[in-house]
Amino acid sequence: ARDTLFLYGGRWMSASVWPPGMAENRLYGLSSNQQMMTVPRTAQAGAGDWAFLRPTQSEAVLTQFGDIRVYENGRISDHWPTYREEIDEREQFSKSAMEALSS
Repeated sequence: ARDTLFLYGGRWMSASVWPPGMAENRLYGLSSNQQMMTVPRTAQAGAGDWAFLRPTQSEAVLTQFGDIRVYENGRISDHWPTYREEIDEREQFSKSAMEALSS
């Protein structure tokens, strides 16, 4: 027998890691808004718990999240920022200047 849980967001390009045995619900299929998952009845997951997924294509999914939390020895020990493509004001000014010079 299986239980159901929901993840915020969905259609992640990833493999389920925790809770063990978590899988996409085949009856409802994929959703980009709220993903319905099934877990074994013995799963130790409850409301408000985190689900962990391992990305299968990191460059496609990392920019959809905030910082990566490093989990070690039973606690969050660090965080790593993900890549954000941002153009700072100096770079934007340089591009505008170069365009003006080449016209």
